Amino acid sequence: NLQADLVGIGQPLQELGFTLTESVAMLSKWEQEGVNVDRVTAGLRLAVTNLTNANLPLESSMRSLIVSIRDAADPTDALTN
Repeated sequence: NLQADLVGIGQPLQELGFTLTESVAMLSKWEQEGVNVDRVTAGLRLAVTNLTNANLPLESSMRSLIVSIRDAADPTDALTN
């Protein structure tokens, strides 16, 4: 359910700079599309850990990644460059 998912994923989303409104919107969309929120949560927690270990700013690094994926000719390539 959306409320339980938000409890589980809320902290990493907040650390990465997402607002409550953005978080609820993403979770709702993911739920509609059948996305495994547990996997997304694990991935976001790993992203927070990796960015923190690399001394990179969390919010700007995530926003930069989102823009790179959005603007890439092939979104998969944006993750490897």
